[in-house]
Amino acid sequence: MHFSKDRDRELLIKLLKALPTYIEGFVRDKQPYMSTGTLLNYVRCYKDFLKWLLDNSCSKAIKIKDISLEELDELGLEQINEYVLYLRNDKKNTSGTINSKLSSLQSLLNYLVNSKDFNNGGSLFRKNVFSEVEYCKVLKVTVLEGAKEELLSDEKIDSFRYFIKRDYGMSKRVSALAKARWEQNRYRDTAIASLMLGSGLQVGEVARLNMGDVNLESRTISLRKNGRINMSVFSLKAARDLELYLEVRKEKYGGDESPSAPLFVTRFKGDLQPITKNTIQKMIMKYANAFGMPEMTAKVLRKSFAVNNYQKNKDLVGLKDILGVKQISTVDKYITKEPVNIKRLIDNGDS
Repeated sequence: MHFSKDRDRELLIKLLKALPTYIEGFVRDKQPYMSTGTLLNYVRCYKDFLKWLLDNSCSKAIKIKDISLEELDELGLEQINEYVLYLRNDKKNTSGTINSKLSSLQSLLNYLVNSKDFNNGGSLFRKNVFSEVEYCKVLKVTVLEGAKEELLSDEKIDSFRYFIKRDYGMSKRVSALAKARWEQNRYRDTAIASLMLGSGLQVGEVARLNMGDVNLESRTISLRKNGRINMSVFSLKAARDLELYLEVRKEKYGGDESPSAPLFVTRFKGDLQPITKNTIQKMIMKYANAFGMPEMTAKVLRKSFAVNNYQKNKDLVGLKDILGVKQISTVDKYITKEPVNIKRLIDNGDS
């Protein structure tokens, strides 16, 4: 595991040397929030896009490293649509892969739009052309039973967290009212999604949490079920997002902060209420659709956690305890959701 992280870090440093300095600035800005593996995938995407700009005479530069901010800022929707066609027709990328790349590029341009030019105090960028691009419709393709849902990969988990926290409100497709609601609730929404992705909790369990159920220091949650209290542990990333929410909870929502008060709250017609399971489900679907994964639901967050946890640890018994299930077979249904490489299975069986 450490070897893999060291290798990713070395590859990231090597790639950045051949890219413009504004890409390096993006990486520095995102390092506190994203893993090295996620950033590496972002940078690979940016390198491919910048190379496409050179190959298609969208820049006067000779090398990728010399593509200027001004040239990026002058890109129009026509060029971006041509790039999407290139990904689909020449690279044979799936709709999900194309959406992921568009989301990564949108994150870069959001960073540039919101970064200040120290020479004149203004923004480095005038617009984010990627916020105007229509994402591809993701089709359901059944290869094997149980492979209908598109799960969040380890890299996309970090990206989805960051999308809720920062990028969603930057899109031009988001109305003024939706942006105002996002600004009010983004730390709460990030904490909810991050907690599910960093613990495997079910949506109903998250909705029922009280303030006193969570211990940030030990990263534990007390869950009440059938008259018993079970302890669940959540990740460091989830803890950081939860802490940010708790810091603004009183300012954003007011109300009681005693141990018996609901952890996640919402305001409806001026009244403070516990957030409901249905509200969380709709919230996740809203962000998933904007993220380019319209088939993703709140249940998929738990399944994504299970698959990624198993891929890293290969410990079914431990995963069973984490998810709070009694039988290994209950965990198996999550693991079978892992994307299957049919060609590899066939080749291995006939090798």
